[in-house]
Amino acid sequence: FYRKILSLKNDHWFWPAVFSLPITYLVNGLSLFEVLPIYLCLFLFFAFFINYSSGFETTPTEAGRVRWLPSCLLTLAMTVSLYGTVYRPLVKNLLLINAIKVAGKTSPEAFRGYAKALNFYSPVGQAETYQQLLIFIGDFFALIRERNLTENYQNNIEQVISFADSWFKIERSKFLGVKNTYLFVDNLITAYEMTGNENFLARAKQLLDLEINLAPTRIELLSQQLKVAQLQKDKNALERARNRIKSLRPDVLR
Repeated sequence: FYRKILSLKNDHWFWPAVFSLPITYLVNGLSLFEVLPIYLCLFLFFAFFINYSSGFETTPTEAGRVRWLPSCLLTLAMTVSLYGTVYRPLVKNLLLINAIKVAGKTSPEAFRGYAKALNFYSPVGQAETYQQLLIFIGDFFALIRERNLTENYQNNIEQVISFADSWFKIERSKFLGVKNTYLFVDNLITAYEMTGNENFLARAKQLLDLEINLAPTRIELLSQQLKVAQLQKDKNALERARNRIKSLRPDVLR
C-alpha cells in the first residue's frame, strides 16, 4: 500500500488522510479488537484506494493555505480521535491490569486498584473492568469460605457488596447482555450464604426479576431465580421458576 501511494502525486488535499488512515487502523488495533463495522470500513477504504491509484483525478488546489487547511483539520480530528479511542482505552486497560496484579496481594489494594480503573473515563472498557471486579469478588469470597474466615470478614463482605452495588447502579444501563448481572447476582447469593443477610437475597431477587423481564429465556438467570426461591423458601416462586425452566430446557431439572 505505502509503496504504491508514495509513487503517486500528492497534490490532492485528502492525500494526508489516505496516507494516515491505515496507520490509525493499525495503532487502533493495538488496544481494541476487530469488529465487523471496522472490517467493512477497512475494505471500503481499500476499494477507494484501488480507484484512487488507477488514474483517479481531482482538480489540484493551487493556493497553499487552502490546500493545507483540510489537512490540518484532518490531523486535528484524527489526533482527537486517537486520544479518545486509543489512548484513553489503553490507559484504562493498564489500570485494570494493575488492579488484577495487586489482587494477589491484599484485598484493600485490589479494591483501590479497581476503583481507580472504574473512575477513569474511557469510551470503551468500563463493562469489562466491572466484570473483572465481579470475578475478583467471587474469588475473594471463595477464598474466605475455603479458609473458614467468614466471621472475621463479616464487615468486609458487606463493604465489598456495597462497593460493587454502587457501581452496578451507575453502569447497568450501559451493559450489553446479562453477564455482569449474572456475576453480581452470584456474588449476592454467595454473600447471603456466608452472612445470612436477607438484604443481599432481596437485592438478588430484585435484579433477577428486572433482568428476566428483559431476557425471559436466559436459562442461567432462571436457574439463579430458582436458587433464590429455594433460599427464601418461597414455594410459589420456586414452582414458577421450575415450570419456566422445564418449558425451555426439560433436561436441566432431570
